[in-house]
Amino acid sequence: MAAAAAAAAGASAPATKPKSHLFRRFAEIGRVVLIQYGPFTGKLATIIDVLDHNRVRGRGSLALGARARACSSPPSLASAAWLRAPFPPQALIDGPANLTGVRRQVMNFKWLALTDLKLAGEAERDGKMRQFKAHRNARQKTLTALWTKLKIQEKWDASAWGKKIAARKAKAASTDLSRFIAKVASQKRGRALRAALKA
Repeated sequence: MAAAAAAAAGASAPATKPKSHLFRRFAEIGRVVLIQYGPFTGKLATIIDVLDHNRVRGRGSLALGARARACSSPPSLASAAWLRAPFPPQALIDGPANLTGVRRQVMNFKWLALTDLKLAGEAERDGKMRQFKAHRNARQKTLTALWTKLKIQEKWDASAWGKKIAARKAKAASTDLSRFIAKVASQKRGRALRAALKA
């Protein structure tokens, strides 16, 4: 009796997805990211290394940095709690610069948005299918070859995310005349559609 009740309860319970299907984008080496803050906003880059975010700031005189030097009276090292705070999670990214204009630099993960694109794939070599991917601290030459081989820019431009950003940029760069022309064209299409429906 109890076994039948348990079986019935299990059959009526909604099926849950495995944990492996919950997340599809991971901050990993070779992941293509979209920069959402800073001077390179709107550009693509590649994660080539994930830096350790558990280190703490040094306690020497150089640890004060520009923030303490900007103060008229720098706080004492003992009372400055922000000196002992850990760094935010950071990634070493590279465009490559010759394709996206993003040079190699360290950037906060909060400034990045993970995309579905990744510098990894399969290719036939010596009669066998072999996997290739971007390795840690890959050179710009290697990244450029992978971007070109995998057609990363073309895939991004064809994605819904890329089209949305391109449309937003085109709308921001449009003039009064171009908006008026688009409005008149939309009105003509609407009239033709209504006439076709009435006929």
